[in-house]
Amino acid sequence: MALPFYLPKVRHVDRGWPPLRARGTEWAEVVGRRIRKLREARGWTLYQLSDQVIRPDGVHYSVSTLSRLERGSAASPFYVYLHIARALDVEPGCLLGEDAALLEATEGELTLLRTLRMMGMTPPEVLALIVQARSTAMRSSSPSM
Repeated sequence: MALPFYLPKVRHVDRGWPPLRARGTEWAEVVGRRIRKLREARGWTLYQLSDQVIRPDGVHYSVSTLSRLERGSAASPFYVYLHIARALDVEPGCLLGEDAALLEATEGELTLLRTLRMMGMTPPEVLALIVQARSTAMRSSSPSM
């Protein structure tokens, strides 16, 4: 008796293998979004990223593999993410580390960041100005000999 066309064939039922269809995980989706964001920030296509990410055996990873990684519907060994980070010229922690959006910030810190963004300034620029102003103030207030 043939199975209806809409029922998937199950292979190795006796071994209890999971379905062949990939299921995404939250972690894979977060890392995939980071990869896509970094790739698009460089103006690269998946083909261009594929040219930069080389497997240990010297073969390039396929575009479809990288696409599945970006969508979070596939997971790869840790070293693959290291190769991708190297190709994107970022630290591996940028892909695999804690999400900056989840870090705690006080209301005052958030207000400061919003104000800097409205002024079109970055925190490092403002810190440099503060250090410069402080050193100038210290020089002018110190007694001359």
